[in-house]
Amino acid sequence: MWESKHSYGLLNLVVGKAFRVPLWFVVSAAVARLLGPEGLGKWSMVLAAGMLLNQLFLHWTQSMTLRFAYGHSAQGGVENTLLLRLPVLVCAFALAVLALFGSPDLWVLSAFGISERAPVLLALVAFWMMAETQSLQQVRERFMALAWSPVLMDALLLVVVLVLVFWPGQQDGSLSSPQLIVVLLSVLFIGWVSLFLGELRKTRFVGLGVRISQLSPMVLFALPLVPGFLVAYFAVEQLFSYSSLSG
Repeated sequence: MWESKHSYGLLNLVVGKAFRVPLWFVVSAAVARLLGPEGLGKWSMVLAAGMLLNQLFLHWTQSMTLRFAYGHSAQGGVENTLLLRLPVLVCAFALAVLALFGSPDLWVLSAFGISERAPVLLALVAFWMMAETQSLQQVRERFMALAWSPVLMDALLLVVVLVLVFWPGQQDGSLSSPQLIVVLLSVLFIGWVSLFLGELRKTRFVGLGVRISQLSPMVLFALPLVPGFLVAYFAVEQLFSYSSLSG
């Protein structure tokens, strides 16, 4: 039974990723058609800035769920881990927002050529919710959801992009490139938040005994991963694309 379940899950992961290859090309072409060269560059820079903030402040915490929550069936490991991570996440997200909006020298503008910060915040939260959703799916061994959630988000974004491309009002440029970017990011934001809430509804926090002393080894395990995440980020920065956001 165990081998059958995991073989079926592996098959879903392989097929899902294979299906996303041609879909990714279609989505990329549609986004380029909608935004144009300049808008596509801004789109990429917004995603890059959101990814950097996510890698620096939030993504490292995902390893806590993957490492410490595998005993969830018998001991409520998922729920305990999420509750223990909550103060860390609140502080980390506050620091990310402070880095984005509290910098007097407009580091986002100078580093990425972006003048609007709200789209970067949307990208940051979308990345964060994507990681939370997929970590919960992975630790619960929900392989079908793990395989097809990114495909669903690709398809959703493609539908919205095609609607905007062929919308008669947009033929006259009724929405500017920055406005279109906010629309696309809002779709991803709403989509990943909805998927995360769907996964979160399967958790139960009643009657769990959470020990704050357990938080220390979790943080000590996860924090050393931050430099590795940043090295990986800068190593692939030139190849950064939309596919990073949809898993």
